[in-house]
Amino acid sequence: MAELTDREFWFITVYFKNQRGFEGSHSINDIVIYMLRLGRPDAEQIIASLVDKKVLSLSPDERKVKFTDYGVELYTAMDRDQKEWEKQPIIKVSNIDRDQLLIQAGETFRANRVLREILGQVQTELCIIDAYLGPEIFDLIEDVNPNIRARIITSDRVTRTALSAYRAFKTQYPTIELRITAEDKIHDRYILWDENRGVHIGHSIKDLGKKDTQLNLIKDSRPQYKMFEDRWTGADIVT
Repeated sequence: MAELTDREFWFITVYFKNQRGFEGSHSINDIVIYMLRLGRPDAEQIIASLVDKKVLSLSPDERKVKFTDYGVELYTAMDRDQKEWEKQPIIKVSNIDRDQLLIQAGETFRANRVLREILGQVQTELCIIDAYLGPEIFDLIEDVNPNIRARIITSDRVTRTALSAYRAFKTQYPTIELRITAEDKIHDRYILWDENRGVHIGHSIKDLGKKDTQLNLIKDSRPQYKMFEDRWTGADIVT
């Protein structure tokens, strides 16, 4: 579907919606004269553009125009979107569309919301590197998207509680796999998903909301995916 320019949208609103309505035929000469009074000498150019976009239909003698059903539908949709936008006091921007995000100590609700938003984005596969993985991640995956394929690398410093939570989770959701590597082989924490998106996390996932933590959006996650695959190949499978 084509889009109306700001100039075209204003033109339709001022002359047709507010003055003449959408029904019937409209004299191009009358439109041009009206617009000249408003200090707009470009009416003919706008009409030509609207005819090209199938918003208006030109009469055989090229003296009049009529709205098409498509044109009314297009204008109505844009008018509705504009009104909805103007109603919103604040426009929400997705957390994971920001280049950087600081979660401060005590912001546990916000941390949980950010993690849920990330997990809700996953379409094919989730990959996590976190040397000090906590059991909370399995509860989040179960709540948000339990059937995704997930591969997680942690270190030999992982707690028994986290391992128990993983084993319990895997009995019900076998598409998840956990592997362990030496602590000195991994340091930074990453959440990667769908082979092209990722975030770098300053602290362990379990500490989000407990300590000041910076999240950085990774715009090209190919190097991190390669690192993940290298670590994955050399890590031990948790059974």
